[in-house]
Amino acid sequence: MAKVIRYIGRESHFKGKTIFEIAANLKSCKGRVVYRTKWAASTNPAKTYVILEDVKPDLSKENFKGGTATGYRVHRGHTFDKIFQIDSGMKQDWHLVPREDEESFCKIDHKLQVVDNRPKVMKLPPVMVAKLKTFETEKSQLTEIPIKYKKKSGRKLL
Repeated sequence: MAKVIRYIGRESHFKGKTIFEIAANLKSCKGRVVYRTKWAASTNPAKTYVILEDVKPDLSKENFKGGTATGYRVHRGHTFDKIFQIDSGMKQDWHLVPREDEESFCKIDHKLQVVDNRPKVMKLPPVMVAKLKTFETEKSQLTEIPIKYKKKSGRKLL
């Protein structure tokens, strides 16, 4: 009689290989294009991918589950100039783009458009406007003031 195998828990959403498994099957990984399933499934038409620069697997770990990977990232059509370290290289979510399809895959049709829709001025509350009118200065005629926003440091994209 055959043994019944029962799987407990939820199904993994990772569909693919680690960067280190992909690099182990290549002669040279420099210049190759990889992407994550998570990025391909997004509704945004602009593509996100990584152009590999160097992959060094940790040979002391089994199944190529660790190491360091670096590359140039392209996030929603915007290419970054600096090499960055890929922290999510051990996730089994990466796919390699075939050499013959790289040119068409990397073609940027859409670019991420950053639009600042924040208001430039703020109306003063009525009580403050009334209080300002009691002073005899040039600020007594103010009903709105300009808003200055702090620049935020860029968030991590990958």
